Amino acid sequence: MAKCRAPGELLRGRVDIKSFLKVGRNILVSYEYWCLADERPVFRLEANSGFFLPRDLERSKGVDPAPYLKNDGTARSPFTPLLTCAKQHFAEAEVEALGAGDPAGCFGPDYRTDAVPPKLWTPMARMLDRVVSVDPKGGAFGLGVVVGERDIDPDHWAFKAHFKNDPCVPGTLLVEGCEQLLKFYLAYLGLYSAPGLDGHTLTDHQYSAKFRGEVKPQRDTLRYRLTCKSIDVAYGEDGVTLEAASFVFVAEIIHKDNVIGICDNLGAGFSRRRNDQSSWVAAA
Repeated sequence: MAKCRAPGELLRGRVDIKSFLKVGRNILVSYEYWCLADERPVFRLEANSGFFLPRDLERSKGVDPAPYLKNDGTARSPFTPLLTCAKQHFAEAEVEALGAGDPAGCFGPDYRTDAVPPKLWTPMARMLDRVVSVDPKGGAFGLGVVVGERDIDPDHWAFKAHFKNDPCVPGTLLVEGCEQLLKFYLAYLGLYSAPGLDGHTLTDHQYSAKFRGEVKPQRDTLRYRLTCKSIDVAYGEDGVTLEAASFVFVAEIIHKDNVIGICDNLGAGFSRRRNDQSSWVAAA
């Protein structure tokens, strides 16, 4: 991903089909998607999609998350939250408040801010209902883990559009749910409430998504488990003021007790607005 688009730029998408492969009655399509902003590349996606027999989908054992969560033993230091919230699980009304841009309504009055926090979703793209657990020192890497849920509504608009005669939740919405949980967690850490800190996407950064199952229009619960795998921070010369930070996560998408998808290397960054050229000190 390159630098994000500027206001007023026109976005244009292009799909280049690279290959077709037929295996029995299953068909695999390899393609490349480019997102251009006034002809400037800002996003490139390499993907493989397929059409599979129902019995083959039913036999799928999902995605093995173990390789993504393997800890090599490297010493890592968890991020110290800028604000402290005593709660570790959040009901739908609290998540709704944060989704509407009210962090204090979710986490408590200490999170009130004059800044305009990002909304977690646009109305039609909401994919997070509640958060059932948060642990800033948990997870496979000891850097934090958070678990969220989304109730599946058979009448959701996406089932009418994706696909005709074979409805299932689009992979893009599953990734969107992981991104919404990521934003929730960063808000929980107090990063969106900190004066002078601006959030941004990570540029020149690659991430991946893999799916080995589908979510059909049946009443059930979809679960996301987001694990932080790396944190880079830089503090000011006082050793206290946070000047910059970046976080990278891996997300498991769980349905019917099976990991049907993995989003790896999801990331976000923060940097301080400043008018001077004072030096930064990278944390060890």
